[in-house]
Amino acid sequence: MFIVESKVHLAAPLARVWRLLVDLEHYSDWHPFVSLTGPAAVGTEIGYKYRTRMRAIPEISTTAQLVRLDRHAAINWKLGIRGLLEIDEGFRLEKSDKGTTVTFSISCNGLLSSLANKRLKRGLENSVILTNQSLARFLKRGTTIARYSLQNK
Repeated sequence: MFIVESKVHLAAPLARVWRLLVDLEHYSDWHPFVSLTGPAAVGTEIGYKYRTRMRAIPEISTTAQLVRLDRHAAINWKLGIRGLLEIDEGFRLEKSDKGTTVTFSISCNGLLSSLANKRLKRGLENSVILTNQSLARFLKRGTTIARYSLQNK
């Protein structure tokens, strides 16, 4: 088992960040690797597509189960094969003085996760950082976010 995570501090209201994270149909607008489809409700099966920046590796399509949806606090989904490789991926949110702190994490469990090499872990560490950077860039584009940032200077 291993976990990789990255935190980012956003000059954006918690409710705005939450709306973006539960809008599964529009993940591909801001997420550099993942597209999600389906309803944002605990226990539902959602479509999950993973694309890498390496052209030689094809897009991976599967389903995931939405396992956590705590309003304005956390969203998580799981995918994989129990015992072999199970991936728990999601976001935790915390209100801060100047906006919102977002923690994105990926947890890998199962036999294959124990065999994962340093290169794979490093790649996942980079992907969670890139995801948070992409989320921050996307949120900076909104006029509501720009106004909120100026009010808190």
